[in-house]
Amino acid sequence: MSQEKKYDVFISYSRKDEKVAYEIYDYLTTHGVNCWIDKYSIEPGEAYAAAIEKGVLSANNLVVLYSENVLDSTNVLSELELAHNNHKRIISFRLDDAPMRKGYAFYLSLPQWINAIPKVSDALPLLLAAVKSQTCSVQQYARAAVEKRRKKRRIAVIASSLLGATILLAIGLYYSKSSDTTQSLSTVQPTINLDSINRANQAEIERLRQDSIARALQAEADRLAQERARLEEQARKAEQARKAEAAKPMATTTTTTAATAAPKVAVTTQTSPLAQVKAKADAGDAAACYQVALAYKNGEGVAKNLSTAFQYMKSAAEKGHTPAYIEVAKMYHGGRGVTKDRDVAEQWYQKAADAGNAEARRILLNM
Repeated sequence: MSQEKKYDVFISYSRKDEKVAYEIYDYLTTHGVNCWIDKYSIEPGEAYAAAIEKGVLSANNLVVLYSENVLDSTNVLSELELAHNNHKRIISFRLDDAPMRKGYAFYLSLPQWINAIPKVSDALPLLLAAVKSQTCSVQQYARAAVEKRRKKRRIAVIASSLLGATILLAIGLYYSKSSDTTQSLSTVQPTINLDSINRANQAEIERLRQDSIARALQAEADRLAQERARLEEQARKAEQARKAEAAKPMATTTTTTAATAAPKVAVTTQTSPLAQVKAKADAGDAAACYQVALAYKNGEGVAKNLSTAFQYMKSAAEKGHTPAYIEVAKMYHGGRGVTKDRDVAEQWYQKAADAGNAEARRILLNM
């Protein structure tokens, strides 16, 4: 028997907040956190309720996205209750100022919460730190960080004060020795403004802290720009491959020889390349079904017919030809050759995304 997979985080959310949930999932997984989320973690054919229960029990933390929208979700409250009863660490990620309602206050009135208002991206580093800091609450972690910075400032102030006192003592000793030979110098009392030194040190510490934050933000911006460029390049290559695949059955050249020029023989559908591919498609070949579907869809070598194109494209997808998944999804999504059905389109987009199609994943995030 295979060992059950363990997760660092179970993400609980209302379907209306799914865009934020996916943003959190992407951020945490990018930083090495193993996350459970229903869209990517439930196996095909697995019972939904059983999968939810297994996911909560296998995770160390439950991150709940609390907003006005959770009041419409019965699943979120059930997941909270299951996590509480099994002593899981619960972290509330608040998306708005909605008050705690009956049922939720019992589980979320603890100090482990993160305020993501007004910008979610600003709260993600604190969520990451809270997840990785298993021994304390979010507020304890934040207070520890603040106290650490205060200690550094105090040490810097004490060091500067000691340096000022040392300088003062040295000057005093110098004038004390010189008073035996020069009477006028005996009345000189050197003064050093310690407050000015402390303020200067604190200003320098603050400047260094701001520089550190700026460098961290710039590094994150550079990483996101590189990731975006990578995804765009991947989508471009996928589109080129799709176009090349679509052009294969139609890329035929006709040559006229002296033998065929004299008697003009009409090319029949029984001898054309499309007819040969169509015969394979009708015999159940998935790749042939896909090629015929593209021909009818684009009007290449045959009259354009979206209804026929959909029939062949769906046949290719049902036979497991992965490039057909996203094409079927788009036809359902736009009502091209078939009655428009957003829910069915989303199912096919999900199959395409699970098969590694980056374009399908981006479309799902915006649906």
